[in-house]
Amino acid sequence: MVSPRIGVNYDVAGDRSIIIRGGAGIFSGRLPFVWLSNQFVGTGTMFNTINVRGNSINGGNGFIPDVDDQTSGGTARNTFEVSLIDRKFKMPQVLRVNAATDVKMPGDINLTIEAIYSKTINNIYYQDINLKAPASFVDPVYNNGFDKRDVYAVDAAARAVNPNITNALLAKNTSKGYSVNAGFTANRSWKHIFTQITYNYNAAADVNSGASSTALSNWQFVQVVNDPNSPQLAISNYALKHRITGVISVNCAYGKHFKTTLSLFYSGNSGQYYSYLVGGVGSDLNNDGSNGNDLIYVPRNAGEIHFVDLMNSNGTLKFTAAQQAESFQAFIDRDPYLKKRRGKYAERNGRKTPWEHVVDARLAQDFYIKAGSKTHTLQLTVDMFNLTNLLNKEWGRQYTVTNQAFNLLTLVRGKGYNYDWTQNPLSTSFGSRWQGQVGVRYTFN
Repeated sequence: MVSPRIGVNYDVAGDRSIIIRGGAGIFSGRLPFVWLSNQFVGTGTMFNTINVRGNSINGGNGFIPDVDDQTSGGTARNTFEVSLIDRKFKMPQVLRVNAATDVKMPGDINLTIEAIYSKTINNIYYQDINLKAPASFVDPVYNNGFDKRDVYAVDAAARAVNPNITNALLAKNTSKGYSVNAGFTANRSWKHIFTQITYNYNAAADVNSGASSTALSNWQFVQVVNDPNSPQLAISNYALKHRITGVISVNCAYGKHFKTTLSLFYSGNSGQYYSYLVGGVGSDLNNDGSNGNDLIYVPRNAGEIHFVDLMNSNGTLKFTAAQQAESFQAFIDRDPYLKKRRGKYAERNGRKTPWEHVVDARLAQDFYIKAGSKTHTLQLTVDMFNLTNLLNKEWGRQYTVTNQAFNLLTLVRGKGYNYDWTQNPLSTSFGSRWQGQVGVRYTFN
């Protein structure tokens, strides 16, 4: 791989009060060799699958712990999956250009303004080359004919070029994609105080975010409306539109041998992107073989979607079709993204989780003495992560959506949809809880 680069740095006044800098070049990140390793194990000859569900597993006795006795659980399938790679495949690279200025402002404020643009040269995306062309259009029963997406043959063998192969996943390159970052950092120091604030704006789009280590999941978890082998450019999984950080640190030295430092760190961001899907077990709306990639059609009104009664696992009624229809329309009206998409399809990563605000704190106490030419320092520290959550259990929440996709609707094959409004796409991560740690450090110089 060849990665030429050039950079410039110009001191405008000769006193470093205004510096203009920039550069351009070709960059590569960590090489994802795991994508290549798929071809070594996905030959179609190294693994086989036994799929048994319910009470029939092991004669009703459940999981078989003996690794050498798995075949007694059922008959192995005759089909297999293969992982392939384009002969001309190249590792990911981007062309990156940046421009920045560092300015010493009045009041001893240091200001940096920077913008970075990256254009994809080579990125990864996947095709299932065993998937035949679409057979027809989606059944009008689901959306009364308003959803006109393509669908593939219902039978797995009928939609496969080779019925003995479940998926033939080909890793290829695409040049589609870009990212933009623009922001600033301002800081100022006094004798006992340091403050800094940083803001960054980001926009990023790609065809496939390459968020998984396996070929199948990299293919099937790219949300689409029509052809999964030709995904459209969309917001990247890694995009983070707004991010703000701030620091304030205050220290006080006293008594010749003591210093106390209190620091607060703020981090805020506009939330993780995610998609709205027709999903769940058996909810393959377009019959492409994936239950987790079908973006929903957002109806203009209740007449453009059809619900059926939602039943509990024991066969009792949970919600009527009318209740689901009313609740779903109310949900769309409350959702600022879906409300704007009425009459259209949801986009990949079109929705964001709520803003997140987290404050961390550190208290450091130094004890130091001088012995000859050396200073010996014993430092005791207390770190409080997510102090915001300690102050109020409703603060400091950090949200995630599994696989950055939420199954808003569940398909009832050949009949309509189910909508369970008790389900919540958002879950809070472990970081939403406050945590603390103490430390001891001895230094000498």
